[in-house]
Order: sequence, then C-alpha cells, then structure tokens
Amino acid sequence: MKDGTIIIHGNAGSYIGLGMKGGTIIIENNAGNMVGGYMVGGLILVQGSCGDFIGARMSGGRIVACNKIGGVLPSFYIDSIVGEIRARGRVFKKPFALFIGDILSSGRGTLAIALEENKTILQPFLKLVEEVKIP
Repeated sequence: MKDGTIIIHGNAGSYIGLGMKGGTIIIENNAGNMVGGYMVGGLILVQGSCGDFIGARMSGGRIVACNKIGGVLPSFYIDSIVGEIRARGRVFKKPFALFIGDILSSGRGTLAIALEENKTILQPFLKLVEEVKIP
C-alpha cells in the first residue's frame, strides 16, 4: 500500500499492513500478529487488541494500538509517555507509551501503545522512563 485509506469494520488477521509504504489502515476491532511488519511509512490505527510482534522490522511509519497488545519486541526503545494521541482527526484521551524502532532495521517507526491496558507488559519500560526524568 502506498496511499489511500482502508477501514476495516471488524477484525483483521495477521500481517495486516505488511510492507506498507504509506496511506492509512483503520481497524475498528482486533488485529492478529505482526501488525505493520516491515512497515516503511503510513499509519495503522488498531482500536481493539493486537497480537504479538507488532511493528516487527518496521523502519518507518506509525502504529497506534488503543487496547491490549501481545508484547513489545526488545528491539524497540521507549521514548516517552503522552496523555493523548491524535490520529486521522481523532483524539484518544488516555495515556500512551511511545516506542521507537525497530532498531534491527535501523528503524524510526513509532509505536503508540495504550498504557493502562498494557501496564503489566510495559512495567519494565516504565521504570526506565522514571530513571531518566530530569527535574
């Protein structure tokens, strides 16, 4: 996909957005494993849950996961915590953890992961954010 918008009014399977170069995919429910794998650009917005390996080997683009995910790959690093996310004219007013990666692909892609829904798996990363806060 290079441009345009795809809206999925239900669940999406695994590998949605594989190799995506641009455009937007909006998934109104859940997605499977490897959402945005090898992604280069564009936006994937998942309003439900995601499986494992989200953003694997992505080098660019943005994935917003508004609900529970399977986990964050160790090749992503946490950048910050924000109070809201804006995506395609929508505002999601809840905390998100922002990750950059996939460093295995020298990537600068962004993962925005809903914080409250994923507190258990994000706990190790949140400790890192606390350690580097500058007063």
